[in-house]
Formats: sequence, C-alpha cells, structure tokens
Amino acid sequence: MRVHICLLSWFAVACSSPHAAPDAAAADADLPDAAAPLVLGSLMPQATAGNPGAIMATPTVVAITYDSDTNRADTEAFFQQYAASSAWALQTMEYGIGPLVVGTPRHLAGSPATSDAAIRQLLAANLGGTTPAWGAPSENTLYSFTLPVGAQYTDATGAKFCGGYHDDVLVGSVDVAYSIQLPCTIPGITPQQALTFTLAHELVEGVTDPRWEHDYAWGAVDPAHAVWAYVTDGELADLCEFAQTFLWTDAPGMTYAIQRIWSNAAARAGTDPCIGSPTTPYYQSVPDGPDAMSIALFGDNVATRGTKVASGANGTITVRIAGTPGSGPFTVTAYDVATVYFGATSPMLKLTQPTGTFAIGDTITIPVTVAAKDTGLGGTGAEAFEIDTKPVNGGPTTYFYGLVGQ
Repeated sequence: MRVHICLLSWFAVACSSPHAAPDAAAADADLPDAAAPLVLGSLMPQATAGNPGAIMATPTVVAITYDSDTNRADTEAFFQQYAASSAWALQTMEYGIGPLVVGTPRHLAGSPATSDAAIRQLLAANLGGTTPAWGAPSENTLYSFTLPVGAQYTDATGAKFCGGYHDDVLVGSVDVAYSIQLPCTIPGITPQQALTFTLAHELVEGVTDPRWEHDYAWGAVDPAHAVWAYVTDGELADLCEFAQTFLWTDAPGMTYAIQRIWSNAAARAGTDPCIGSPTTPYYQSVPDGPDAMSIALFGDNVATRGTKVASGANGTITVRIAGTPGSGPFTVTAYDVATVYFGATSPMLKLTQPTGTFAIGDTITIPVTVAAKDTGLGGTGAEAFEIDTKPVNGGPTTYFYGLVGQ
C-alpha cells in the first residue's frame, strides 16, 4: 500500500471544489466493455470544466509573507523560477493558461494571521479604497499568503490546519482569488520540498479554478469517474497528489521541487496522466462499471457507474489490468476508501484480496461484502474502493478508484 501522506488531513479541505458535476448524460461512457480489448486511454478519467473561460488565462501571482517567516526568500525565489521554467507551460497550457507573471512581493509585519477571516480583512485593507497599498485588485491575480511554519491558523471551515487551500472574495466589485500556504511536515520529503510542493499545488489550482464556488473552471471529473472527485476533491493538482511519485524534483530549469499535475492528453494516450517524471511503462487495474447509479457529490446528485451490491450482501468486483504491453507482472490490492482516506474505524467494504501475480490483459474477480453505507456519498447508498497495482520487479504503484452502490 502506498503511503497516504499527511495531505489527507488538509487538501481534503484545502482544495475542495463543492460545485455541481458536469452533465451526467456521459456517465455511461469510458468504462470497460467485457467483450472488447482493453485500451487504457479510453478508460482513464478526464478532468472537466464547468466554464473553461473562468480560468486566469493571463495570471499574475503575488507572494505575501511575514517578516517572521524564515522561508520568505525561498517562497519568492520559487515563484520566479517556476514562472521562468518550461515546466509551467507543460503543466498548464493544456487548460488555456498563459505565461505566469510574478508581481511585486508584499511583506507583512507583526503576528501572522490566524484565520481565513483575517486574511480576507488583509485583502480588503490593502486592495480597497482610493489608493490601495498593493495596487488595484485584479481578477487575474492570485494573492498567495504563506504563513511561517508552526503558525496557528483556522481555515474557512473553522478547523485548525496546515497545508494549503485557495478561495476567493469580493473586494469592492472585484472577485479576488487568494491562497493560503502553511507547510506541513510531510514524511519522506524535506521541509523545503513540502513548502514548494504546497506553493505549486495551490498556484496551479488557483489559476485553473479561481472561483470554484460559483463559477468553477477545471474543478471536476467526468461523471463516469465521479468517485475520483469524491476521494481527491477533483482539481488538477488534487488528481495527482496521492501518486507515489507526486513530486517533480528535476523539472527543466528548476532547482525547487513542484507537484505533478494531471494531464487529460496524457490520460487519453494511456500514459501516466501526471505531468513530470512519469511512470514508464504505465499500467492500471481498472474496475468494471456495469451498473448505473447515483451518488451525492458536493451537494449534487451525480449519475455515474459502478457495481451494485446490496447492503449486508456479498458480491464481486471485476477488475481488468491494462497498460503498456510486456510490463508486469503485478500484484493487485484492494482498499476500502472510508478507512484509508476518511478515518472510518471499520471498513464499509470488506474486500477479499487477490492472491498471486497478474499480467496485462488479465481479469480479476474480487469478492466484496457491504458492511455499511458511506453517508458522504448520499442516502441511496454507495461505497468507494481503491485498486492498487504494483510491479513485482520494481516501479511505482498506481491507483484507480471505483464504486459499489445499492
């Protein structure tokens, strides 16, 4: 099982996109057909946009730091380096984003802000009025607040947190996008990598989905794969944050690490969908979705696909392995999402693990018992699972999400 780093406790809030899903009429597309050969590119999720024009096509980022922050120099240098590198275009051009401009950094004295409300007050104070200290507010600028490590902060939900999130607020008549970064300690990476990973994550999502609550852009997943948005939150950085190789440490022109970002084009091609140091060859264990069902997602009912098994009953999940011919062999492991991601004390799905090794083209049947319904997916009953594929001879583990429904 791959390590689910501490992002679970913060990006679930930090990068959430609670808005309606795309038209559910496409929910029966892009799922395995038992009679057809597997073509991985046709089975992969696709990021979708409610309004593709709601992006920042010509973005500016303004770094805002406190005098007490020992990471100020790295924060400001990071934005300059990312903007000047080819990595920025590789990760964002596909979604209509142009070159990144780095605005004049802003420095704050005194104690760091302790709440989302305080950040909004700072924006109003420095961007409002007839002679704003930070210049006129702009809908094409992400105001990026980085707090000193260890600062005490309460997010917009009222929860204590570390990590990052982005949001927007009206300053006068201008809808201003902002992000908050409070770096966590992340096992397996350095404090500097944790900082720049968080900065990169929120920057990409802040410009590709700046006004997610009321005019979302790239912040959803195609209906057939809606469970991916439930588990990850569904924005472009979210979709890759749980990859075993989530960091891009050797991006061209960069000495700082950045997060890998989802690419629809790469997913359609059946290659690693996360831009930056891709897994080669690429492989996945894809669950069939033979049954139509509906789930609650970010307050809306979404028509999607999965496998129906009654509550308390036994059933089976069919999984087929696809990917680069000749790769493998693999071990395949199934997990209950509620316990791995959301802290459930007992599994909602009891899964019997596949044994032995498997090859591209193999079909696996996994027995499952529905122990409880996930109320987070609606009252009609549905539960999420994850399928991990690990090469026996070495290489990153990949993951795919699926649904059991009632």
